[in-house]
Amino acid sequence: MIPLEQLAALDLSLWLGTGKAAAQHLHTNQSTVSRQLRAVLHTLDLRLVRRNGQRRLVGDLELLAAERWVHQLARLKGKAPLRVEGTYASGPWFLE
Repeated sequence: MIPLEQLAALDLSLWLGTGKAAAQHLHTNQSTVSRQLRAVLHTLDLRLVRRNGQRRLVGDLELLAAERWVHQLARLKGKAPLRVEGTYASGPWFLE
């Protein structure tokens, strides 16, 4: 299983668009996020490419989907804080 920190680094980098923004959100430095990204990409045999100004994953995404499912199930069972997935605009409603 991929560690939660690596999955968070990947997801935040994709969502926020840069490793620097992900690092700020995770309260760490960019080199840590880059190292975590490289580890998860290597483990799942994926590549991160920039298309039309957005970061996208290339490769078989089935294992990544399974990892996300396992982590979400662990959260639901109280092993880690829950993570709500939604659009940026819906964030304020979820936070209240």
